[in-house]
Amino acid sequence: MADNLEQIANDLNTASLNLQELRGKYEGALDILNAKNAQIIEALDSKKEEALQEVKSVKDTVTTEITNLQDTALSNIDESKNASITELTNKKTEALAKIEEAKTEQGEKIAKLETDLNLKAKLLTQNLEWTVGSGEETDTHFNTLQKALNKACHYRNLSNIRIDIKLKSDYIFNENISLNYVDLRFVIISSENAEVQVDANLTGYAFSCSNSHLPIINTIFNCDGNEKLTMFFALTNSVFYINSAKGVKNCKGVVIQGFNNWIYCSGSIFTGCKGEYCFRVWSSNVMADNADFSNFTGGILIHSFTGAYVTATSAKYTNCHPTNTLLSVAYFGIIVSYANEKTGLQGTATNITPNQFNAAGIIDYN
Repeated sequence: MADNLEQIANDLNTASLNLQELRGKYEGALDILNAKNAQIIEALDSKKEEALQEVKSVKDTVTTEITNLQDTALSNIDESKNASITELTNKKTEALAKIEEAKTEQGEKIAKLETDLNLKAKLLTQNLEWTVGSGEETDTHFNTLQKALNKACHYRNLSNIRIDIKLKSDYIFNENISLNYVDLRFVIISSENAEVQVDANLTGYAFSCSNSHLPIINTIFNCDGNEKLTMFFALTNSVFYINSAKGVKNCKGVVIQGFNNWIYCSGSIFTGCKGEYCFRVWSSNVMADNADFSNFTGGILIHSFTGAYVTATSAKYTNCHPTNTLLSVAYFGIIVSYANEKTGLQGTATNITPNQFNAAGIIDYN
């Protein structure tokens, strides 16, 4: 019994020692676990701090980039805005400049129209005198007759008012005048000299006119020395006056040719002409009574055809030597020419028997 108790005491004592040893190991293991746990917590805290720092860094970087992108975008917007504003400003300035230019141009046109209107008003109250010749051009002086006539075309005669275009003494006629669809019946072409010399090199037509009422010729054009003019007056559908004792001398081409015209040249001068014709007209009316055709040595002096009516009563045929015939008609042309001065007249007077009507027409002549 005692032995059992002793055994139990020993077992208890051994168990107590084992328990103490186990407790020591437990406490040692617990210390190790606490130490490891502390290390792990420290490591986690470190990793957490590193992660937070990295997140903060990324956040800062992204924030910076966003800010930069925002600044860049705003800068681009400002640049585009400024560029657009500049472009609009330039276009506005350009448009305003064009408007001002157009206003200036229109202002000049209006000023010119006002000037023309003032001149027209002047025409209605007094005669105008212009000159043509060398020298500086002004409102009343011109270097060419064509320029003076072009300006005269801007006027309209509403009363008995005239524009007198005077050819200066130094003026030599060297122009090919062209007039179409104009009314210049109130214009008189005169000259300082008794005669105006025609340039020796002038070719073609001196005056080419259609559908017009032409200026009154109040001078003599002397073609002596000119061998190149084809025609002096080429007329179509026009009305034409040559004053008495004025006209064309020594012309080597046709003096007057035309269709459907009214031509008044009573008492005018056409002496010394040598062209194929002096007058060649059709479907026209020509009044050449008392005209001077002396010294004609060309082909036909007056040729009337296709119903043209020419009167040359009391005309001067002194020393005329036509190479073809003096007076000629065709296709019902009419010429009335009697009581004429025929001293020195040579050659054939008419191409048909005078004072008898036939298919060619009629020539009243004695």
